[in-house]
Amino acid sequence: MKLETAVLTMHLFYVLCSRMARLVYQRYGVTLGGTLGHALCTGLAVVGGRMLAAKISEKTVATIGGFTFLAFAAHSFLFPEAFN
Repeated sequence: MKLETAVLTMHLFYVLCSRMARLVYQRYGVTLGGTLGHALCTGLAVVGGRMLAAKISEKTVATIGGFTFLAFAAHSFLFPEAFN
């Protein structure tokens, strides 16, 4: 009886430790991956924005942004169920 209890206790301890290790790995793996992915995308956006700013004037960017805003406003007015 004591041997069975000891084996069961060690088995449960092993399962619990491996589950906790897996959870910690997943949590920090996701955190590390998200941080690196965000840094990469931010860096690409900065470099791409700098390259684009060298070719397009500020007035053109403001005009395109204004028309895009009006297009989204018209879409949300005409199709309100699309955002529910």
